[in-house]
Amino acid sequence: MFGNDSSPFVSEKFKSLGHLTKYVAFMLGRLRVSQTAAGCDFLICCRQTGAYVGVLHLYDLSSKEDEAEPKACAVGFAVAAPYRQRGYAFEALSQLLQHLQQSLGRQVARAYTDAENIPAQKLLEKLSFQALNGADRHRRVFLRKLS
Repeated sequence: MFGNDSSPFVSEKFKSLGHLTKYVAFMLGRLRVSQTAAGCDFLICCRQTGAYVGVLHLYDLSSKEDEAEPKACAVGFAVAAPYRQRGYAFEALSQLLQHLQQSLGRQVARAYTDAENIPAQKLLEKLSFQALNGADRHRRVFLRKLS
């Protein structure tokens, strides 16, 4: 899906089978049973063709309460080049955010973007995420209250 993607915003771990294999092993190993950083990935599928067009990330599903961000988690996404700007990420993230609140009882979602990834930042703002002050020059942090 991302093998020939030249976007600097798509992680290298998705661009080669070797990197992807290591990433999947990591997700199926330590991260899946962690009490502080559990997470999972979901493939985004095109309804018309059944093709995989992207991936959603859900992570930092801590079972511990944090006073600063109670019942928080983090989300991320990547969409393959031919499918960008066509609403796939918006629809998939909308459904995930609804599920996080209604089924998992999460109250806060965070998202991180590269400082130069303006399309991702606009999408997060469209989904009612607010940019936080104090982000470093390489990364932007966004927050959305779910309840």
